[in-house]
Parts: sequence; C-alpha cells; structure tokens
Amino acid sequence: MQCPRVPRLAALVAIFSSLVGSGAPAYDAGALARVIAGKDCPKCDLSGADLSEADLAGLDLGGVRARDANFSRANLQGTNLAGADLRGANLTGAKASKAWLVIANLDKASFAEARLIDADLSRARLTSASLVSAIANGANFEGATMRLTDFSGAHLADARFASVKAPAVRFTSANLKRASFAEANVAGGHFDRTDVSGADFRKANLWKADLRGALITGASFNRAHLRIAKLPPEVDSASFCRATMPDGSVSRKGCN
Repeated sequence: MQCPRVPRLAALVAIFSSLVGSGAPAYDAGALARVIAGKDCPKCDLSGADLSEADLAGLDLGGVRARDANFSRANLQGTNLAGADLRGANLTGAKASKAWLVIANLDKASFAEARLIDADLSRARLTSASLVSAIANGANFEGATMRLTDFSGAHLADARFASVKAPAVRFTSANLKRASFAEANVAGGHFDRTDVSGADFRKANLWKADLRGALITGASFNRAHLRIAKLPPEVDSASFCRATMPDGSVSRKGCN
C-alpha cells in the first residue's frame, strides 16, 4: 500500500532544493528588520543580508553572523562588531571609524576605500581581505592574522601592527608613516613604493620583504630580520642596529 505522505515529502524536498539552488537568503528576517530600525542585535544572523548604505552607527552587533553580507557604504561608526563573523562580507566604502572589530573573522572581506580611522581590529582574522585605498589612520591591528591581505594605496599613518602574523601582506604605495610593526611577522611582505618614514620595525621578521622604492627616513629596523630582503638604495636615514641584513651580516648602524 502506497504511503500518502510520499508525494508531500517529495514536494517539500523539491521546494527546499529550489530554495538552496536559488541562493535564498540565509539571514533572520526579524533580525534584519530590527537592525534596520536601529536596534541592537548581538549574535544575530545576518548572513547574506543587504545592509548597503544602512545607518548602523553605534549599534551593538557583537558576535553577529554576517558572512557574505553587504555593508557597502554603510555607516558603522562606533559600531560594536567584536567577534563578528564577516567572512566574505562587502564593506566597500563603509564608514567604520572607531568601530570595534576585535577578534572578528574578516577573512576575504572587502574594506576597499572604507574609513577605519582609529578602529580596533586587534586579534582579528583578515586573511586574503582587501583594504585597498582604505583610510585607516591610527587603526589598531595588533595581534591580527592577515596573510595575503592587500593594503595597497591605503592610508595607515600611526596604525599599529605589532605582533601581527602577516606573511606576504601587500602595502604597495601605502602611507605607513609612524606605524608600528614591532615584533611583527611580515615575511615576504610588499612595501615597495611605501612611505614608512618614522615607522617602528624593531624585532620584526622582514625575511624576503620588498622595500624597493620605500621612503624609510627615521624608521627603526633595530634587531629586525632582513635576510634576502630588497632594500632601497639609500638606507642611511634609518636605523638598523643589530639587524640581520640581506647578506646575512649584522648591522651596527644606528647603535648608540
């Protein structure tokens, strides 16, 4: 005897399959409405939601799940996004100055041309993220993981990168005046045509880094590891006390 529930079950399976295949939104519609209304929504599910140009300034969105969400040109100034999952999210042109993104997962997210002045991204994950032409002066990236992250053309004066894990990071043509990279791992990093004047690279790992054409006036590379690195032709304006130089020698330049 044929079970009468089989046709219904088959129909439900077909509907589910069509929703998955059509890329149906994974976000919580109620949570989205709450956020758009300017209400705090910590740990909400906004995965894939469209919040482009939304005004979310100052909201508590700590721990929010917003993978692949669209925050392009959104106002996130002072917003709490600590611990948020923003993998693959689009934050192009977002206004996120003084936003709190501590321990957030930002892998493959785009912050191109975003404003992140004085934002806190310490201990965040930024692997393969794009911050091309971002304005992030004074931002805190200390302890972050940012392998293959692209900061080309970004404004990062006074930014803090101490102890970051950032192999093969790209800072081509960026402004890194007075930035701190103390004890950072930026092996294989691209600093070509970058302004690192006054920057602090003490004890940093710059193995095989490219600093050709970089402006290094007043920068400190004391005790840094520069084996096989490519330096600009003029290095007299920077300090290299006890640094391991590209040829393996230990420099005394700048030692008191």
